[in-house]
Amino acid sequence: MCFEAAGQIRQSEDVSLLRSTDVAYADATKFAQFLNEHNFKVQSIHASNLNGFFRGVKKAAFFKTDKGIIEVIFFSDATGAEKISVTERRKDKLSSSKFG
Repeated sequence: MCFEAAGQIRQSEDVSLLRSTDVAYADATKFAQFLNEHNFKVQSIHASNLNGFFRGVKKAAFFKTDKGIIEVIFFSDATGAEKISVTERRKDKLSSSKFG
């Protein structure tokens, strides 16, 4: 399914829609196809605030589906997610999470 020809064009006034020139576009459209094949009806694909959120990770998107919103980060290698470590800092405490 071509998303520019489907839902993406109908919502062209939405500036958050992922464009074909976006670095995450190829991965996002491939993942949208996967979602559609697994009973998630993708309504639109958007640029994500998670782009650049983790050092060295520049591809992310969020998908509006019939089951809700799915936010995805695309890693350049298969072990990318395993290398992510998150430290949350609040006034009263410090906590860390390691993924993978």
